[in-house]
Amino acid sequence: MQISMKAALGAVTNQAKDGYMDDLTIMKETLKVKDEELYQLVRELRARDSTIKEIADKLSETAEAAEAAALAAHAMDKERKAAVAELERLSIEMDERQRSSGLKLKKADENVAVLTKERDNLMKQRDAALQEAHLWRGELAKARDRAVIMEAALVRAEERAKFSEADAEARVKEAVEKQMEALNAKEEALKEMSRLQAELQRDAGAHHKSTGTVMFTF
Repeated sequence: MQISMKAALGAVTNQAKDGYMDDLTIMKETLKVKDEELYQLVRELRARDSTIKEIADKLSETAEAAEAAALAAHAMDKERKAAVAELERLSIEMDERQRSSGLKLKKADENVAVLTKERDNLMKQRDAALQEAHLWRGELAKARDRAVIMEAALVRAEERAKFSEADAEARVKEAVEKQMEALNAKEEALKEMSRLQAELQRDAGAHHKSTGTVMFTF
């Protein structure tokens, strides 16, 4: 605007040098220059208003964005606090689970140690039982062999017993027969002795009568 005024004054001065200018012409020129300046100022103001409006719109958008960002930040802060609280709860729960898992692991280790010891004892007992079973199988095999031998011996003994029984029966029969023969012979002998005694008594009686001697009888 100052440049335009200087230009207008320069033009007026030049015209004054060239010729005579009255006050009306100077005023018209001055008004013309001021109109141009006012027009320029109006254009600048409109441009500035447009710029200010754009800036205001941008500031409004920025404010809305800032408000939305603030709301989002508040929501995020709320969510962060909730997440932190949840993390703390999960951390406490995790610690409890770790302690519980540690106790369970310790108990499991103790149970494993006990079961390992029991397994070792059972394996020792199994080995001892297998060894004993092996010995018993050997003894059973020996017993079976002895049973076979004893069975054979029993068969032979039964055969000998049958033979002995038959032999004994034959001998008993023979002994009975011999006893019967002996009894018969004894009976015959007794009869003969009785007969002889009777004869002796008769002979003795006859002789006593003849000699007067006493004779003893048997």
